[in-house]
Amino acid sequence: MSEQFKEMTYQQALKRLNELVAEIEDPGIPVEKIMDKVKESVVLIQFCRSSLRDTKEEIDNILNEKS
Repeated sequence: MSEQFKEMTYQQALKRLNELVAEIEDPGIPVEKIMDKVKESVVLIQFCRSSLRDTKEEIDNILNEKS
C-alpha cells in the first residue's frame, strides 16, 4: 500500500473514494486519467476493507472476552 494511505483514516479514505467516483463519472474526464483514478480507488477499497475487517476482529475479541 502506498505511503500516502498509511496515515489515512477510514473516513478520509471513504471521502476520497466518493471524490474519485464523482471524477470518474464526469463525462469530460480524459480516458487516460480514468485508469489512474481507478487504480487509486482499488487501493482505497483495499484499505477500507482491511480497516473494517480489523475493526470487526477487535469487536469480536471484545465480545468473546465478555462472554
